[in-house]
Amino acid sequence: MMSPSKFRKIIVLLCIFTIFFIICMIFQIGFNRRSLNVMKPKLHSQNSPYWMPDEVDDMNLIISRPSIGKHPPTQDFVKIWPYKGLGSERLAFNRAIRNTRPLECSSVKYSSHSNSVSIVMSFHNEFVGVILRTLFSIEQTTPSKLIKEIILVDDASTAVYLDEHFENEIQKIFKDKIQLIRLKKRQGIHKALRIGLELATSDIVVIMPSHLETHLVWLPPLLEPILTNPRIITTPVVEYQHWNYNSESSTEILDGRGVFDLEFNIFELPNTENNEISNFRTPIIDTGIIVANREFLLKIVNKKSVSGIDGNLIELSLKTWLCFDGEIFKVPCAKMSHNFKEIPIHESSLLVNQENRDRELKQIILGYLGSYQERFLNFTPNRFKEINVKDMKLLKNTQNCKSFKYFLSEIASDMAATFIETPSMTMSGLIASKKEPSKCLDTFTQKPGSVISINSCSNSSKSKFALTSSQDIRLEKRFLCWNAYDSFLYRGSNVSLVAIMPCNTMEGRQKFEYDMKHENFRKIGTNFCLDVNFERKIVALTNCDETKLTQRWVWV
Repeated sequence: MMSPSKFRKIIVLLCIFTIFFIICMIFQIGFNRRSLNVMKPKLHSQNSPYWMPDEVDDMNLIISRPSIGKHPPTQDFVKIWPYKGLGSERLAFNRAIRNTRPLECSSVKYSSHSNSVSIVMSFHNEFVGVILRTLFSIEQTTPSKLIKEIILVDDASTAVYLDEHFENEIQKIFKDKIQLIRLKKRQGIHKALRIGLELATSDIVVIMPSHLETHLVWLPPLLEPILTNPRIITTPVVEYQHWNYNSESSTEILDGRGVFDLEFNIFELPNTENNEISNFRTPIIDTGIIVANREFLLKIVNKKSVSGIDGNLIELSLKTWLCFDGEIFKVPCAKMSHNFKEIPIHESSLLVNQENRDRELKQIILGYLGSYQERFLNFTPNRFKEINVKDMKLLKNTQNCKSFKYFLSEIASDMAATFIETPSMTMSGLIASKKEPSKCLDTFTQKPGSVISINSCSNSSKSKFALTSSQDIRLEKRFLCWNAYDSFLYRGSNVSLVAIMPCNTMEGRQKFEYDMKHENFRKIGTNFCLDVNFERKIVALTNCDETKLTQRWVWV
């Protein structure tokens, strides 16, 4: 039988454990509320055509999900939008996302006399839930007095679900502040945005995609610089939000300086500012989100501007810096989460096929790049002999535009050093296997991400490589370099596939050397050498072995 003293000890221990458990639960609840910055959800009416029974998600927020009538959510949505519509269906329109701004931003004070803005968005066959979530996030994170109007430009959508029910839903969010403009003929995303820009009535406009979510206090930091200088364009820091909506967490953040390479791929280079919350100059708008004085922006975005996504942002940025005495700033205290699409932007339904893109980029080369034209033309498909650049030349003369050389030296010196000043070639040509001399390294396609493989030797440009003084190996006439993927276990050995990726973007993954004595390619800083399995046509990095003939290669 248990003694009274032992019984009392057990009771005391149980009480202590219970108190400790209650304290932990209180702390956890408080922590979740602070980290999520939860705002009171606004539920849809049961009469809404998009209403479904309320559910509780994994953040313990009440949610309601849309129904899109004739188009039930399936995995095939990604082929249309291209988002995973089913993933979007599982999330609340009015979900609260984590406030990931730098902590110091909370102490920054902004002008109380900020102008109200016109927000302009365009879409084509966009998923209903994505648009509604964008509008809800704006409504929940923006003071009402700062929004004069929201202009939604429907770029001739054909989807039946974007009907009068959709119109009713968006009116419920912003009532008389929202305008839906329906275009009868497809214009493309940037021409549609320009139509919205011309209809805007506020002095300051916000151009943004229809598939993002705004963070708390996103707008005042973007307005402040423009109030002091109307020739400033601002853009926020953007977090990647995965296209399948499987997580709130972001895998990459656009918080650096936007730049472009010799093939007009847009990248980021690190911001060198010491202060984490200070606005900093960015050569190129890489987020697709623009906040600017309306009159100033209309001068830059004329009807002759190129219509492609990358081309448009590059041309707009160059004209801002070189022709209109403007500046572009990225604002760390302004944040958005952007649903970047899984399908490459130029292969989606944006009226921008490869031929149009090549034409537009050649216009930029001939119109703005001056003495650097030949360098860029070497990396651009030469399918157009005659390109009309009269309007660009007229603009340069009337506006007395500065040169591209000035842009590289004064605005984007880091871009020049990283992407424009090409290193000298130390070796070039076909790379043949020492074991089977009729077989050469090949990429089959010249698209980023293409894996290096083995094929019969030919004089195709897809098979010619160059070893440069920068210790990278690149396609001879492309700005694409060998890039080592993470290693994995294959038949008891660590191997790493090699693909081609834009040069100077993957740091140590692109550093290789050629050992002339042993005739092998070694990834610098490792004991991995390029090897080949002829039976499976697999080329990969494996542990270096001087006795293996499959690791020996010769330039031919």
